[in-house]
Amino acid sequence: MPHLLLRLLGGAALALFCGALGASQGDTRSAHLRQLQLNLLGSLGDFYLLYGIDADPALGRSIAHHLELAELQLSQIEVAVPGAAAALVGLRQQWRAYRQLLTALSREAQRQTTLEGRAFTELIQLNEQLLAACATLQSASPPGPDPTAGDDGLELQLQRLATSYIAYNIGANSLAGDGTEIDRMAVQVDAGLAALLARPAQDEEQRRLQETIRSKWRYIEPALRHYQKSAVPSLVRHYSARIIADLERLQSGTR
Repeated sequence: MPHLLLRLLGGAALALFCGALGASQGDTRSAHLRQLQLNLLGSLGDFYLLYGIDADPALGRSIAHHLELAELQLSQIEVAVPGAAAALVGLRQQWRAYRQLLTALSREAQRQTTLEGRAFTELIQLNEQLLAACATLQSASPPGPDPTAGDDGLELQLQRLATSYIAYNIGANSLAGDGTEIDRMAVQVDAGLAALLARPAQDEEQRRLQETIRSKWRYIEPALRHYQKSAVPSLVRHYSARIIADLERLQSGTR
């Protein structure tokens, strides 16, 4: 029931928020929302590893860092878009519930405490609700390119793929009823990267970034495409994060 109320409040807030945006505000909002989604997905993927693979304190610190960055993105949306603070009340309530639960579960996982399946499922559902709210805000942008279909969308696709793969490795996807076909996601990312990397490099730095991205992707792509549990999920996480960072650098140089 509390989460149903959060969804209702969130929906009303999104309607108010979207109606007041102009084109430049929409561009600013899209950039912050993209980073918010990346950090939401990254925080959940790190928690999967922390709980199911390795209770490494470094993963706990990484989760905390993702949460700090996500909080920053929400704050920047509120500052950049007049009136956003009031309209984002519902979204912030969902975010607060997710942040508090993830922080608590992260601490328990580091103590190697057995977690309740209900709390685990609740965390996944909150993450999905926040991602859905972000997608709704993205789709309400003023007319223009689809933010999930262009080069920026590759970053989100790859992060979602990496997080889904880690979930698959520890069985967490079944808790959330996630029927994502990881191999098809890998094919989609592969096609997007191939198209991006086929573009002529404008300088030596871009050429180097293209080669680095291509090399890192080829290292993890077989495991993702073929559901190979023999691959180390932490390596998939590491290389995906590096590719995403390189994509951001590459695309910033082409705008």
